[in-house]
Amino acid sequence: HRIDRLTAQQVQKAYAGMLAAGAAPASVHLTHAVLHRALKLAKRWKLIRANVAEDVALPPAARHETQFPTAAHVRTWLDPPDATARRTEASWAHLAATGS
Repeated sequence: HRIDRLTAQQVQKAYAGMLAAGAAPASVHLTHAVLHRALKLAKRWKLIRANVAEDVALPPAARHETQFPTAAHVRTWLDPPDATARRTEASWAHLAATGS
């Protein structure tokens, strides 16, 4: 196989195959990022005329809603019931106050 004969349709079919085999959309996105970068370099080196990865449709990325602890959860972390947990109380307080 030659890189200059690769088509957007072949890439699209490969991505569809990944999804059909159970790959997560994020895996397709990572694969696309690597392929796109490689083809960009091949284009810069004049090995190909166009980056066919630019013409491929990607699956929608899964969106995950960030869930923050409730005030009640934070209070349980900051008011530990035993001595072992009290040793980490300062760390939990810092995390709750700063987020890091």
